[in-house]
Amino acid sequence: LTLKYAEQANDLSKKLNHNNGFALSYKTLARGFFTKGDYIKALQNYESSLAVYDSIGDKKGAANIYSNMGNIYFNKGDQVKALELFLKSLKIAEEIKDTLRIVTCLGNAGAVYALKETTYKEALDFLTRAYKLDEILQDENAIGAIAVNIGEIYFAKKDLDSALFYYNRSLKAVDGTQDEPYTLNDIGQLYMEQGNFDKAIEIQRRAYDIAKKLDAKDYICNSLISLAKTYMAKKEYDKALSSYLE
Repeated sequence: LTLKYAEQANDLSKKLNHNNGFALSYKTLARGFFTKGDYIKALQNYESSLAVYDSIGDKKGAANIYSNMGNIYFNKGDQVKALELFLKSLKIAEEIKDTLRIVTCLGNAGAVYALKETTYKEALDFLTRAYKLDEILQDENAIGAIAVNIGEIYFAKKDLDSALFYYNRSLKAVDGTQDEPYTLNDIGQLYMEQGNFDKAIEIQRRAYDIAKKLDAKDYICNSLISLAKTYMAKKEYDKALSSYLE
């Protein structure tokens, strides 16, 4: 239905010469194709939307499209192109002082840099800038995601104190939401790394219970795998096997 209505809006906007509606309809079509996994048609429609925004000088619209296109390339595994588009979006967002878009772009670029150990420094730079802006905006949803990403980089760098600081900030932000099990599993992994197996199991059990209530299958699986690894580290092999088989 999304594609059907977007196509109707596209036709009508073209007839009425309604440029904003025309650009928006292309963007909606792109999102519909993206949801279906048709990245080629999604990109084609985003490019059409971008062309309209450029023609009417709508920089905010253009920044949004560059960011959305970057997400497609990121999902395709083309980090170079994704980063190029995220940075284009960031440059425009900074020009027009669109703080929300700046935060999004910093977070997206940071996520790309975080994929490689050689660019952890750049990842921390971008993500920390996003985190500071999020704190000013008091956007708890964004803080939850950004803080846990920063924590994961510090964890990879074996700076466990810094990692735990950001994990706990993320946990405060995602408390009671569907993302809580993800952050809890990261915290559990950190305690396991420290050799505090009982604390790790306590946290991982909590993550499992919440994921179970939410029927969040991915997080249920992650929690059980984390529990199994901790039981393996404790040499409690029967409990580890039980977690793997559950």
